[in-house]
Amino acid sequence: RILAIMRAYLDESGIHKGADVCAIAGYFGDQCAWEKLEGEWRAILKEFVVPEFHAKCFWHRDDKGKRIKPYAGWSDQKANEFLGKLLKVITDCSIYPVGAAVIGREWKELPVNERRYRTGGEIRNGKFKTAGSPSKSYFLPFLQAVQRIARYCDEDEKAYCFFGLDKTFRGYALNYYRDIIGRRYPSVHPRNN
Repeated sequence: RILAIMRAYLDESGIHKGADVCAIAGYFGDQCAWEKLEGEWRAILKEFVVPEFHAKCFWHRDDKGKRIKPYAGWSDQKANEFLGKLLKVITDCSIYPVGAAVIGREWKELPVNERRYRTGGEIRNGKFKTAGSPSKSYFLPFLQAVQRIARYCDEDEKAYCFFGLDKTFRGYALNYYRDIIGRRYPSVHPRNN
């Protein structure tokens, strides 16, 4: 019997060729915490007349150094108040950050067989049964983030992970995810956006 459900929302950065750092990060918490957060988050957006929050847009400035829509005309005080309220909701609702990263040049220095293994290559009888993906450093932080979330699940809990995966890597990532979860964490289940 499942008593609790954990949900995690994650996104990636630096999965393009030549990226200095590749990372996956997001937040996780139980279903009740997310429901509380969603209600309070929406109330803050409504209070500040913001349709949705995107950090990239919030921090962006136009050519004249001014905030862009929907934050155009905001003072630093108003922006700080808005951001402070959003951050307080996260901490008050028991939603926790999770993330992992790999430095590109250090990844490339690892022996190819180690990179194969760390990206899903399966070894049987001393030989690789599956190849892994040694040229895609993304899968190391991917695995680490999933493992960290799974460690917070008790035996009677399930974790549902929602990924904003780049379409290019979606198929391989989903297969890799299913493989690592099937072998190590049967209580964790993938969800794609």
